[in-house]
Amino acid sequence: MFAGGWYVLRDWNMVDFDYMKILKQLHVKFGVSPYFKISVIPNPREPGNSSISISPSGLGLPDRNYYYAPQKDTIVAAYKQLIRDIVINLGAPKANAETFGNDVFFYEQRIAEMTPETSDLLDPIHSYNPIHLSELKLTSSTLPLHDILTAMYPSANVDDNTEIIVTHPDYLLKVSQIISSTDRKSMNGYMIWTLVREYLPYLSTQYTSAIDAFHNELLGVAKPFQRWEFCANLVQRFMPLAIDALIDKANPVRNKTNVVINDIFKNIQKAAKAKLNKYNSIPELYTHLEKKISTLNLQIGLPAVAKTETFQKDYYTRLQILKANLFESYKYGIIFLKTLDEGRLSKNGALEYVINEALSDPFRVHYVPSNNTIIVPRVLLSAPYFEDQYPSSIIYGRLGMEIAEAVATAILPFKSAWTAEGKLLSSYHESVNESSRLIRHSMHCLTEFAKDNNLAETKSVNLTSLNTYKYLSSLNLARDALKFGLENAEHVHQPALEIYEDSALFYISHIQSFCSLSTKHQNLYDNVVEFQLSEESLLEVAWKQHVGISEAFNCYSPSDKCNDIL
Repeated sequence: MFAGGWYVLRDWNMVDFDYMKILKQLHVKFGVSPYFKISVIPNPREPGNSSISISPSGLGLPDRNYYYAPQKDTIVAAYKQLIRDIVINLGAPKANAETFGNDVFFYEQRIAEMTPETSDLLDPIHSYNPIHLSELKLTSSTLPLHDILTAMYPSANVDDNTEIIVTHPDYLLKVSQIISSTDRKSMNGYMIWTLVREYLPYLSTQYTSAIDAFHNELLGVAKPFQRWEFCANLVQRFMPLAIDALIDKANPVRNKTNVVINDIFKNIQKAAKAKLNKYNSIPELYTHLEKKISTLNLQIGLPAVAKTETFQKDYYTRLQILKANLFESYKYGIIFLKTLDEGRLSKNGALEYVINEALSDPFRVHYVPSNNTIIVPRVLLSAPYFEDQYPSSIIYGRLGMEIAEAVATAILPFKSAWTAEGKLLSSYHESVNESSRLIRHSMHCLTEFAKDNNLAETKSVNLTSLNTYKYLSSLNLARDALKFGLENAEHVHQPALEIYEDSALFYISHIQSFCSLSTKHQNLYDNVVEFQLSEESLLEVAWKQHVGISEAFNCYSPSDKCNDIL
């Protein structure tokens, strides 16, 4: 254990407790982020370069809003119970464990109270605050930032003149004030708990069963992951490049598949440009967004260089794995991820970021603003989700919708604040204000629609409405792109589906993706943390707000719709 021990286990030694030393160890050696998180991100003003970022962190519950729930809330109670059970298993007296659980929760609640709203953190302009390390040392003197950063990235030449991107300076200042006003005992309890919480999944069953009970209350997970699922997720975290390369080697993407995906992408680009004509009256915004769409890059799977054996050997040369020692291997994995971050700091990392983005979210088509690139992961190009011989209406209803949503992300807030060259606009640029103003009325309409139909939590309804607006825009783009794709194609009725036209098959294919079931706990989590509606709610939105469905099936649709969707 650390110098000074852990007071709840009765090996507490206040004299030996050095919070700065422990804070440094947690961040550098164990990859744990009490109080704040350190990462490496693309520099918003210098395309191709990277910067160190410091952002809010340190909560055990998934979002600050969970800490505002009533004290008898089941999730709050389950979190306190988790803390209590774990420290008892570690040897703490039962009489002290419950008090300790309450103390940790209320300390995290103090941090939650100063943690900014997620909307502030999602806005790239408001979260871009470059500050020299020398200034941070003055304003946040209780945080050993210089020692932590130089230890995390020893080859990056971090010094007082290094520019750090702080997503929320006020938060860092308040955290520094919290630390200065916190007694050593409370600080010890909180910081060691963040370490224990991070490493619980890699301990024995008596500890993981407590986590399973907590996840059951948080997400409604009735059964924990089987061991093979746990191991697969762990390998995916640390070795995604190897997994992707092996899959591609065994089943390379066909040339026809590349052609199909590129055609879909070009038709969605065409549909997006047509939609942007409504912005002609605002020349600066129109020019900005039209250029982004025209110069969008498409990356299907990994770049070719990342698939070479030479690249992969160099990539994994710093990863150490100890057989039959999961705990130590995990710690080495954390160190390995830091070396990858450090590599992006010390050189022009445009290619590395495309690879990193492709690997960090390998199951979803997404937009990378720093490279103005749409990434289509390799795993999505496999049956039964995708076959290049599927009818166009089926492909557009599935993968086409995902590509359309990524394209819509590029031109809607908040990603619209990035230029085609991968730079971040200033808050004074007309395009920033206009892109938000133009969807304000529709956003308000969708917010009221969500409230009236009890589709979203009140605290998250605004950001949820933004994602709902994006979804409806994507549905429009994919539908219009399908029409472009079928303009010169022979009209064919699919066997056994002769009664359905292409538009109807498009919607059937898309709606089939809503057939999974989620627990009410998961729906709450998705809404509060991810600002996403449940699939059932999205289906209701599509039916009541998107006229294309009623037209395709020649049936009644409510007339009270939100207008001006992209």
